[in-house]
Amino acid sequence: KNGEYVARDLKKSLEYYEKAIAAGFGADILKDDIAAIKKELAMTTTITSSTTTYTTSTSKSTQEELLKKALSLSCNKDYEQALSIYTQVANMGNPKAQLETGKMYRFGLGTSKNLKTAADWFEKSANLGYAEGLVEYGKCYYYGEGRPNNKQKAFPIFMKAAEKNNLYGHYYVALLYHYGTGVEKNLKKALDHYQKAITAGFSESILKSYIDQIKKELGVK
Repeated sequence: KNGEYVARDLKKSLEYYEKAIAAGFGADILKDDIAAIKKELAMTTTITSSTTTYTTSTSKSTQEELLKKALSLSCNKDYEQALSIYTQVANMGNPKAQLETGKMYRFGLGTSKNLKTAADWFEKSANLGYAEGLVEYGKCYYYGEGRPNNKQKAFPIFMKAAEKNNLYGHYYVALLYHYGTGVEKNLKKALDHYQKAITAGFSESILKSYIDQIKKELGVK
């Protein structure tokens, strides 16, 4: 069951637990272990990395469990296994996993750095309306990473994130309005989005100079 001294095999583990009971071992002692194994075996899709086998179904709760596992692996710098899990869950249509897969390719974690592949994954996440995916996909055009440098294309993507009240969506929309790049300059709208970014959790100290500059130009306090 725990894979100690032998490769982990839940089916064989269940078989021997049941044989133990048939031979007279107390069923009440083993029932919790058996229930846990049956729960895992009920999950239908197998995800295999280089050293570990994970099981999942397409249920949202199971996908969330796998994302937590991938995050833990990534924090422990086991990037290849983390990427394996992220990619499998991403292919199930999970926008969070698509975002994280994109980040792995952006920074070359567990794979070779590939900005185009990263952008492709961010686009998938964005197309599902995931706010963070929208921000990262917008940044691909804003900075010219994996997509052509095109702030006109970046603007509506950031705006969709801002409409979901994402702090970075508001921030980038404000920047583009502030300096008139990718959209016609509009200081009032820039100020509005800077303030919304702060309300959504963006650091006020970082934006203070931008806001002060706009207020000075607009002649407001």
